[in-house]
Amino acid sequence: MRRGILLFGLMAWSAALAWTALGQTDDATILNKYKALESRIEKARKYFLTENYAKCEKEAAGCLEVLPDHHEAHFFMAQVLYKRGEFDKALEQMLSAESGYLRLQGVVDRVQQKKFEKQLDKKVDLTEQLEDWSAALQQTTCMKGVYQGIVLDKEGKLNAESKYSESELAKANSQVPAEYAYFHGNCLFRLKNYGEAEDHYRAAIRIDPRHANACNNLINLLYMQKRLEEARTLISRAEANQVAIVPGLKNAVLSTGGK
Repeated sequence: MRRGILLFGLMAWSAALAWTALGQTDDATILNKYKALESRIEKARKYFLTENYAKCEKEAAGCLEVLPDHHEAHFFMAQVLYKRGEFDKALEQMLSAESGYLRLQGVVDRVQQKKFEKQLDKKVDLTEQLEDWSAALQQTTCMKGVYQGIVLDKEGKLNAESKYSESELAKANSQVPAEYAYFHGNCLFRLKNYGEAEDHYRAAIRIDPRHANACNNLINLLYMQKRLEEARTLISRAEANQVAIVPGLKNAVLSTGGK
């Protein structure tokens, strides 16, 4: 399990939280609840990694009582249920994890957009001030030192604001993490829904071409279906991306005759 995935956009939404009036909007409420539940999610992570699945489930369920859309809590629930062999219920939790993730991303995008708009307004204001003081500097004879200092100050502030771009502050992200797509595929595979499992493994690889588990599982699925040329092509592509293929699986695909 990837710690980076489970700590979804921590820096992004923490920054967003700082720009939102606390308790004033639904978006702020969601961000505040995620922040408040960090310690419980960390406990759930610790319990899952130490295979104490009952306590992991308890912590995740507690998070969902506070915030029913909490994507990380749903993801932990999905993994616990998967460990128990309850693949249909695990799949339901994955659907909730993905929808919760996209909802949180929408919150972050909206708050970041507001942040960008505020900074854009500030940039316009600074630009106008810089033009005014630059003109004053050209006209004065006795205040050049003072005006020059003001102009330099405005230029510095304008340069600081200009380091932010619209693409950075209002970047839309309408896809779930590769780890979510991969695990969704695992649930479908266990339910013998191989067509949709393949779609999700491929989605995970599109998001992260170096996702080793997704690559190996897709190769295995293709091998099971005797789609050997596709499996071999995927092996070549994966290894070009420095993905390690399970040796036994690789040998089986490459040594099997036919197409």
